[in-house]
Amino acid sequence: MPPKVLRHTLSLAGLDVPVIELTGSAGPRLTVLAGVHGCEYAPMAAVRRWTRALAERDLRGSVRAVPVLNLPAFRARSPFVVPDDGKNLNRCFPGDPAGTVADRLAYAAFTQLIEGSDALVDAHAGDMVEALEPFALYDAGASEDRARELAVAYGLGYVIRQEPGPGRAVGGTTSTTCAGWTGFSRCSA
Repeated sequence: MPPKVLRHTLSLAGLDVPVIELTGSAGPRLTVLAGVHGCEYAPMAAVRRWTRALAERDLRGSVRAVPVLNLPAFRARSPFVVPDDGKNLNRCFPGDPAGTVADRLAYAAFTQLIEGSDALVDAHAGDMVEALEPFALYDAGASEDRARELAVAYGLGYVIRQEPGPGRAVGGTTSTTCAGWTGFSRCSA
């Protein structure tokens, strides 16, 4: 039986963020984020197309998909950063409810979308001026084994494992946050 589909907005840090929820039979919850960077258009379109196709299939569990999380950057055509504060949203997780716009958005997304999920896919692409080779990234941590399985399942030529610690290339990402959170059973970003 096809899943129940609900399209709505969720108030995150004062922004009405579009959400597509698909609910099938009992099972795990997958959260899919796109548009963490405002000019990564391919994942935004892919999430919308994928959820439309998924709505016609049998589904065990539920999917909560956000095609555009970083609305300020999307509206301003601002690559990499939230224009209100100049911060890269994907360096602000798990966020701060008393911080800047990016900090508050990261906090709201983490507490209202990511927490309680069984798995997370944070879809990215080259942001406006970037050309990237397709890859999947996951972080070492409590959920590492399952995260690696999810990352490898994409069948991409490159799968990157990021080590924890102060020398890491990137911090404050959804995957870094999930890897260090023991309440999250599976995480891949």
